[in-house]
Amino acid sequence: MLGLANKVRLLPKDSQKRKRIYTFSAFVLLSLLFWLIIKLSQEKEAPLQREISVVNVPSDMVITDISHDKITMNIRTIGFRLFYKQLSRQPPYIDLDFSMFQEIIKNGEVHYFITGEQAALNISDVIENETEIISLNPDTLFLKVQIADQKKVAVEFEGEIDFSQGHKLYGNINITPDSIIVSGPQNIVANIDKVFTQHLSFEELEEPVKVQSGIVDPFPSEPLSFSETEVEIHIDVKEFTETNVRVPLQFDCSDKYEDQINKVRLFPSNATIYYLVALDDYSEVNEEMFSLKVECPFEKENNRLNIKVDSKPSNVEIIRMDPSWTEYILLR
Repeated sequence: MLGLANKVRLLPKDSQKRKRIYTFSAFVLLSLLFWLIIKLSQEKEAPLQREISVVNVPSDMVITDISHDKITMNIRTIGFRLFYKQLSRQPPYIDLDFSMFQEIIKNGEVHYFITGEQAALNISDVIENETEIISLNPDTLFLKVQIADQKKVAVEFEGEIDFSQGHKLYGNINITPDSIIVSGPQNIVANIDKVFTQHLSFEELEEPVKVQSGIVDPFPSEPLSFSETEVEIHIDVKEFTETNVRVPLQFDCSDKYEDQINKVRLFPSNATIYYLVALDDYSEVNEEMFSLKVECPFEKENNRLNIKVDSKPSNVEIIRMDPSWTEYILLR
C-alpha cells in the first residue's frame, strides 16, 4: 500500500514535466513558423525552368527544328510566390508567339530567332505581377521552318487474324475513319500514301470484334500531325459452310462470231463451283447468281477451252471448279 501511495504522489510531478515539454515544443514550432513567414515575405532570386511551346505558327509553315526545347528563367519575387511556383501544378511550358520571331538566313536556309530580351517581353505578359525576370537562358532561340503541306491518306490494318475452325472474316475489315489528313513538311508528306494501325493479333476468333487502335507514325523523327490519332477497327466474323452449284458454260466471243457460235458443242457444257458461304447467307445464294465463261473457240489452235468465273455473289468465296476446262467440236 505504501508503494502504491508513493506512485500516486509522483503522478502530478510527471504531469507538470510533460506540460512544460509541450509548452516548450509549441514555442519552438511557433518560432520556426514566424521565421519561415519572415523568410518567405522577403524577395528571393531563383531559377525556374519551363518547356518551350511556339504558338500561332502560320498554317503554311511547320517547325522542323528548335535550338532549345527548354528555357531557364532567373526570376526575383517574394518567397511566398516562389514557393508557390515550385510546388503548384502550373503548365510546365512557356508559350512564345511566332510573330515575335525574326527571319534570318543561316547556312543558306531560312531560320527564325528570338532574343532573350524579346522573349522576356512575351513571357512577362503571362507571369504574375510582382515577379521580375532577371535573365533568360538561352539568350537566343533559333527555329528551323519548312513549307507545310497536308494530304488525305488511307488507313490500313496491320496485324494477324486467326479464326476458329469453320469461321472466317465476313466482308472486309472496316476502319473508322478509313482515311486521315497528314500534315507536316512538304517533302515528307509527299512520300506518304497510306498509314497503318498499330500491330494487332487475334487468335481463335469466332465472334465479331471492335477495338480502338492508334496510328503508327511513318516518320517518328519528323514533325508530323494527324487529323485523328485513333481509329476504330471492326472485324466481322461468321461461321461458314462449304457447298456447290452446277453452272452452264457460256462463250466469251465477240459479236462477229455470233452466227458461228451456234455450231459449237461443249463437252461438258457446265461445271461445278465449290464455294464457302456464311450460314446466315446460305439460303440467299443460287446458281443464277453465278456465271462461267469459256475462251472463244475460233481464237484457239486446239480444242481445249479454259473456264473462268465471270460473276459471282460478293458474299461467297470460290474454292475450286470442276472441271477447270472443257472441249468442243464444230458441227457442219
